[in-house]
Amino acid sequence: MVTSPRRLRSTARLVDAAVTLLCTEGVGGVSVQRVADTAGVSKGLVHYHFRDKDALLAACASALVADLVARDELARQGADATGILDGLWRALESSLQDGRRRAWLALCAESPPAIRDTLAALAADRQAAALALLGTLADLLSWTPRVPRPTLAAAYVALGDGLALDAAIRLSAEHRRAFDAFWFSVLADGG
Repeated sequence: MVTSPRRLRSTARLVDAAVTLLCTEGVGGVSVQRVADTAGVSKGLVHYHFRDKDALLAACASALVADLVARDELARQGADATGILDGLWRALESSLQDGRRRAWLALCAESPPAIRDTLAALAADRQAAALALLGTLADLLSWTPRVPRPTLAAAYVALGDGLALDAAIRLSAEHRRAFDAFWFSVLADGG
């Protein structure tokens, strides 16, 4: 079945509204009615596109992960050895400021059982993207990590998520220092 461009735009608009609510109010702030109100549509239209709140939250999770992965991918594409870490910092910093990474974490922490398999698959996608990023870094820097790349990929994802949690609690200039310290320790030690 082919989905019309109009239906895709309508679905994307609803997901954007739900993600906005997730970023500002957390999972508890997302309801079908609130999404409808935020998107300026009827509650029936939300139900037309999503059978229930769980389906809407699963779509939000997919959109959030796609956004986080795309930010890192943009930083990675065309970067040289001197610019890739700055690009990755800008990608991380933007997700700290707009709350999207924190919204992903809220979904993971407060998710209904019906979407946990979706979240697990999306978490695996994030790990795979981080692994590809490490491959690019290794190539650009002629670097051979001593720690297995999957372990480093998990650590990189955890770094960003941890900084997002910290940013939710306090605003701090230390986030960039933590990011730099992570990469310095990883690269200086050879991994």
